[in-house]
Amino acid sequence: MSNFGRRSILRALAASPIGGQALAESIKMQAVGLVAPGGDGGPPMVGLASVPKKFSDFGSWLRDVGLSSINREARARPGMDADIIEMRLPLNTKVRMQRQRNAAVIMAERKSWFTDTLKREGSINWWP
Repeated sequence: MSNFGRRSILRALAASPIGGQALAESIKMQAVGLVAPGGDGGPPMVGLASVPKKFSDFGSWLRDVGLSSINREARARPGMDADIIEMRLPLNTKVRMQRQRNAAVIMAERKSWFTDTLKREGSINWWP
């Protein structure tokens, strides 16, 4: 029984024209995360098409979908307002205050978008 190491198998696959191309494609898909390591290398599994949720009021949309995305976006916005920087407070307090201010601005933007879309279309279809 011959003992093939990982490197010798990879060398053999890379030497063949079809095997090298398949190996490169498999490594690329694993790097992107489309296929689990050791997977069959076939096309990635895509989730089944979901049914959209219909929202007709801002409160239910905010509770189900909006609040988490607003908080995530508030954390991701760069920069800090000048009046917050000038305060003599610990840095973590300043960051928390800026996030709260960002969340309030984003909330107003989303509420405006929601009411405009609701007037135009009658309801909001949201795919989870």
